[in-house]
Amino acid sequence: MESRDGCGLVVLDHEACINLLAVPRVGSLAVTDQALPVVLPVAYALDGHDLVMRVAEGSLLSRAAPGRVVAFCAYNGDLQRFGGWSVAVTGIAERIATPRDQTHRPYGPVGGWGGTRHPEVWLRLPTDLMTGRRLEPARRHPLSAAVSTS
Repeated sequence: MESRDGCGLVVLDHEACINLLAVPRVGSLAVTDQALPVVLPVAYALDGHDLVMRVAEGSLLSRAAPGRVVAFCAYNGDLQRFGGWSVAVTGIAERIATPRDQTHRPYGPVGGWGGTRHPEVWLRLPTDLMTGRRLEPARRHPLSAAVSTS
């Protein structure tokens, strides 16, 4: 039986979250910079059950993430059917030389966001503290009936 949270979203178990993260995509990594939160896009892949991210040397993420608590989120939504999922991971990011599994280097150059190439830094984030939610697609958005009768 599926577990649901207080908002009616399906609570995903660890295995379901890993399966959703298995396809490399873009997520968001939250760090602190001068005591303020900063959320930036980052390409990621799985290395075993750990997330690995490649960022530019000298970038805010390469300076602010290693050895500190960070938060990561990946999601996929269907705006037409109001469905989708999200997975959030919290933990201490670690700077690593390279991922253990060299097959997980699927994404392009580090400078892909800005079009320039920079030396790369690899970050690893364990998925020990991970939560996921799924919003099942609705046949009709709850507000669509109210809008169409006005």
